[in-house]
Amino acid sequence: MERALQEAQKGWGRVSPNPLVGCTILNSSHQLVSTGYHAYYGGSHAEVNAIKKLNIKDLQGAHVIVTLEPCAHEGQTPSCAKTLAKLPIASVTYAVKDPNPLVSGQGIQILKRAGKQVVHLQSYEKKAESLAEIFLHAMIYQTPFVAMKVAMSEDECIALQDSNDPLWLTNEESQQHVHYLRANYDAIVVGKDTVLKDNPKLNIRHPEFLNNKNKVVILDPQAEILKQQNYKNVLNIFKYHEEKDIYFAVSSQNKMFAQHPQCILVPSLAPPSDISFTSFDLSFLKKQLFQKGLKSLFVEGGATVFRSFLEQKQFQRIYIYKTPKNLFEKGLHWNRNLQSVENLNLRDIRQTHLGDNLFLTGVCASFLP
Repeated sequence: MERALQEAQKGWGRVSPNPLVGCTILNSSHQLVSTGYHAYYGGSHAEVNAIKKLNIKDLQGAHVIVTLEPCAHEGQTPSCAKTLAKLPIASVTYAVKDPNPLVSGQGIQILKRAGKQVVHLQSYEKKAESLAEIFLHAMIYQTPFVAMKVAMSEDECIALQDSNDPLWLTNEESQQHVHYLRANYDAIVVGKDTVLKDNPKLNIRHPEFLNNKNKVVILDPQAEILKQQNYKNVLNIFKYHEEKDIYFAVSSQNKMFAQHPQCILVPSLAPPSDISFTSFDLSFLKKQLFQKGLKSLFVEGGATVFRSFLEQKQFQRIYIYKTPKNLFEKGLHWNRNLQSVENLNLRDIRQTHLGDNLFLTGVCASFLP
């Protein structure tokens, strides 16, 4: 199963809205004879990719290990459960039950009816759930999985106070890693200040994912960007993204934009006189984005946007890049002093060093539905 998890990771950035899935096959003597993974959306599933490397003789009495319950339904690809049921294999071991109503235990029943031994390897369930967290969350809760990415100083600041000049805190290795993460999420979310001050591209520039096309969501309560003349000719996002892939979330008070094809009118949680990021109904916005096909969001700031997602408990994972620098009193805290990273109640924390930067990620347990 450990090898199957490693195989699944190879599909990173290419399988959305499907999950990352890996598969290994042992022969009747329990020797590893094949591996496979779901390589891209619309392509063969992990089990099929592992099976097609073998012949019928190799599969006699074989054991299939897969990270997610084999699918039961016919979609763009054949049912993996039905395919496995027809083969002379002895057993199928899986780590996570598929919550998709078209599967959800049906794959298991197909295999059992075919006389295959089916094993739920619960000791690997948590690892496999983490691997497929975007798919599982979107399928169960019908709302996008949200991750926040924060690059901060040692004292948890992301910029200089009272300065519009860009501040690069992270090293080149961390910056490239951010683009690796971006590749696995459907859309990047930023506030209008980030767009107006930094004029970012918000595309994916990792060498392995140069063909990936992500979407962008801009939180702009007062529609400040849309009210500017020639904004499409000035902003980089329109040079690197098709207009249909850029969404503007504006206050529902801005009725003039109700017919704008890329606008989402969002109600406020506060009185109409106090329309701001923190009063945006993010739950409503997420549901609207889900209906547009977005299963995952990658929130990149700035500080007020981070605070909004914190206050409304609307994110599930956080990625943090921490540098050895300190900005002290000149710095802008990453969420305007609402909460420190150490108080986020993170679980399943993983961390490593990218040069002199510390990278860590964890699931925000208190923010799960």
